[in-house]
Amino acid sequence: MLNPFSRYCEQVCRLIRSKDGRAAVTEELTAHLEDHAAALEDRGVPPDVARERAVQAMGDPYALGAALDRLYPYCPRRLPILFTALALLFLLLGAFLLSHGFQLEERFLFPGDYPSPPEEPVLSTGTARGTGRLGIYTRPRCTAWPHSPAFRAG
Repeated sequence: MLNPFSRYCEQVCRLIRSKDGRAAVTEELTAHLEDHAAALEDRGVPPDVARERAVQAMGDPYALGAALDRLYPYCPRRLPILFTALALLFLLLGAFLLSHGFQLEERFLFPGDYPSPPEEPVLSTGTARGTGRLGIYTRPRCTAWPHSPAFRAG
């Protein structure tokens, strides 16, 4: 059977997510409980009763565990290793691309590189019907562009 100190520390540590935090809290709480029990024994309280009173004086283990969980932030042990590995991977990828002549000008179209509309004037015939309005995301259809049937027919 667990002594009252171990049982109390176990209840407190159930709410602490950090393994390092659990170890530190168990050590610290045990030291406080032993000091409190020793002070009660010096006043003439029997050892078993002194241990129980020391545990009762510490308060609710679940409230204490929740408060201590906020003091010891949880970070999975492999997370910093993962971030370091990803950073190295991006650095190596960047070095590889630069060493093999990767240049943005050859890979992407920049605003000046887009095909320009034809030089001749755009002519349209017919009548406009409907009540629609041109909005921000709409544009009039141009029939003189190379992809339109009117351009290919003419």
